[in-house]
Amino acid sequence: MSTKQRQLPRADARRGALYLVFGYEFQGGDAALFCQHEREWEPDRYDDYSQRIFMTAVEHHAEIDELIGQHTKNWKLARLSKVSAAVLRVAVCEMLFIDEVDTPIAINEAVELAKEFEGEEGGAFVNGVLGGIARERENG
Repeated sequence: MSTKQRQLPRADARRGALYLVFGYEFQGGDAALFCQHEREWEPDRYDDYSQRIFMTAVEHHAEIDELIGQHTKNWKLARLSKVSAAVLRVAVCEMLFIDEVDTPIAINEAVELAKEFEGEEGGAFVNGVLGGIARERENG
């Protein structure tokens, strides 16, 4: 019997990364241990890609949050809902650090996750922030 975990569709893997980033915001501690525990607790919710996004987001947390903060006009990151912040962190992580993901795909997936958890307004907010980041990266 193989112990290799199945690969989730990318949208599901991103949702898993969102759950990890969101949960870690409350728990903190050792990121690798947290991720391992979550994957053991709910193995069908996460795959290697979920873990890759999560661990990369934790590693580059300060850089990601600084960039988000620069594009959330009149909103400090601490004032955002925890879900919006987690969605933005996952998307910015993919946009900056996961080479095989095209920026429009990362943005679209993030908008869909934001809509799922925070409605149309959440999706529009995430789209605006990520669109600003994408434009800055294209021009800069």
